[in-house]
Amino acid sequence: MDLRLDEPMQTDYEQRLLAGLDFFGDPMRTGAGWTEENEIGRLWKRFMAWLEAHPETSREACASGQMYEVHVLHPETEETGEWEVFVGLPFPVVAELPATLVAKVLPAGPYACFTLHGEEITADWPLAVSAWLDEHGYRPRTPFSYELYDGRFKGVDDIAGSVIEAHVPLMR
Repeated sequence: MDLRLDEPMQTDYEQRLLAGLDFFGDPMRTGAGWTEENEIGRLWKRFMAWLEAHPETSREACASGQMYEVHVLHPETEETGEWEVFVGLPFPVVAELPATLVAKVLPAGPYACFTLHGEEITADWPLAVSAWLDEHGYRPRTPFSYELYDGRFKGVDDIAGSVIEAHVPLMR
């Protein structure tokens, strides 16, 4: 299926601090696609369990209703199929970050925001994003991208009724 995404919104974002958990390796090693049994699904389960076990720490951070899944490519990614996946949420102050969590800083700058609906979420949208970047004179591969989950995401069991946003830093 040849996926063609709607024109993205282009926005300049301020720097954002996130707190969460991460994984480095082949996240599809134990299963491809949208499943709670592969490394990404297991990472989300660990993070949600952490939030539930630490309500005093996570209450303020969870107030935004936004959660992030960040994918960071490394020099060896193309050769090994391994990359970093981070899941987390906005966190106010790094000095207050519990030792059990890691921090990510999403840099300020221009981003393209693609809104994905239903089956677009599980389709090969990174390929469609790469094509858009090429068409508009941006670098087709970026060191990272992230997915933003909010109240529009209904869960793995209701992808058809869900919406997420895919954000890609724009670089020429």
